[in-house]
Amino acid sequence: MNRLLAFIIFIFLSLISPRSFAEWIEINESVSGNKFYMDTAKIKKNKDKVYYWTIQDYLKPADGIFSGKSYIEATCKTPLKQRYLAVTLYAGPMATGQSFSVSAKEIEAVGWRTPHPGSAEEGNQKYACKFN
Repeated sequence: MNRLLAFIIFIFLSLISPRSFAEWIEINESVSGNKFYMDTAKIKKNKDKVYYWTIQDYLKPADGIFSGKSYIEATCKTPLKQRYLAVTLYAGPMATGQSFSVSAKEIEAVGWRTPHPGSAEEGNQKYACKFN
């Protein structure tokens, strides 16, 4: 009986967990082995622009950072351009563990940029632009 109760509680908690609302799917892998995931439930289009969330899991963590979560604004017309609107770094994989937000000033300093042809970032952007 205790096992059944534990199972029911597990199922219930899984259903109400905030992570259950995200639809993170693996989209790409960079040449360095970093994996990119996108929350397809939150892709938004507005005219020739698209807005989307990504998680990047690092194959080789640096300075205690194992993953990063970014909110990106991108153009869907050539030439492709993109900029970060929000960036948070994490001490665990898949945006878990202690978080470190990147300041708006640092994000603005990066500004609009063109992803390198054939890069994972370009692939992510093209995927978001073609998504329903």
